[in-house]
Amino acid sequence: MPFNANTKARMFIKSARICCLCYKPCGTNIEAAHIIAEADGGSNADDNGIPLCFDCHQEIGGYDVRHPKGNKFTDIELKSRRDKVYELVENGVLQAQLVTSQLRTNSNSVHQHNSNIEINTYKPTKEVKVIIELALNQSTRPENIPLKLQLLNEREQAFVIDTLTEKFDNSESLNSLFAIIISENFNEKSLVILEQILRKVTILMDIDLKRDFMCNVPIDILKTTDEGLRIAFFTELIGILEQNQFAEVNKITGCLTKIQESIPEVLVDRYFKALIRMTDSGAWQAQPIAKRILLSLDKELAKRALSQIDKELLIYDYKKDYYPKLIEQHKKNWPKDKKELFDNYLILEKQEFNIKYMMQ
Repeated sequence: MPFNANTKARMFIKSARICCLCYKPCGTNIEAAHIIAEADGGSNADDNGIPLCFDCHQEIGGYDVRHPKGNKFTDIELKSRRDKVYELVENGVLQAQLVTSQLRTNSNSVHQHNSNIEINTYKPTKEVKVIIELALNQSTRPENIPLKLQLLNEREQAFVIDTLTEKFDNSESLNSLFAIIISENFNEKSLVILEQILRKVTILMDIDLKRDFMCNVPIDILKTTDEGLRIAFFTELIGILEQNQFAEVNKITGCLTKIQESIPEVLVDRYFKALIRMTDSGAWQAQPIAKRILLSLDKELAKRALSQIDKELLIYDYKKDYYPKLIEQHKKNWPKDKKELFDNYLILEKQEFNIKYMMQ
């Protein structure tokens, strides 16, 4: 049985998607492997996992010493290598990538390199400190930050970005980070930076900063972030829609619908069910947004949304105002199991429809 999504998310965040054997930055080409095989009593807990690139994972056959190409690291050695990478990342994600990149360059056989990695503390220059202050300043234009970063060396750039990722607490500094990750010069680092931001926003930030995150995040990069991270983030937001507290749903609904394409598959039906209920909400901003978004869905999403409309919802639709319009709009995309229900809802009088379906 593989590790679950949440366990993988924690491992990938802790390792900044660096392979713990060859030290290669993996991007999306990463897997979590068991240190002790399940067949030998290994668990699916974090402590028994190690993040690896696809090449290492395939080459060493899941670290089974009985495999023809299996590696000869002991369980203790594997954990030591993993924990050292984790320690590096704690001192800064991009700085960790620089250190491990140097290890790959300096070692002819990186798999034989031991886990005794030296961590050198970086002391920022005056220029570095100024750029950090500018990025955290509310009066700074975010697009200027990547241009200034280009004037620094790699270690200085890494320190600035790591510091901003750790310290951001307002929309201005958040937008500075977004400006960095959409810059061509930082394309290769955008995924690991955004995952660190997403984790912090999910755990620590209030609803206002969550809204700012959703309104401005580059959706193409967000869609590639770890599914476990996105499940945690979107579960909370969908829960807010379901609770229908007007002040909160008015804040988040518009921005949430902008990034609905990045909602994990496991949450899509729940999201549309909440959005459909929102069309009958008294929230003066959220309600019209929900109505507009549902009417404009493409074929596949419309089918998913309409599948969340049940007879109870239509029975208690006393106004019979919006739902007829929604159902008619997507008539070509009706789910097969809803066709009779929708036909009767559109054709029958309200009382006749209710009598028919209340008795079922």
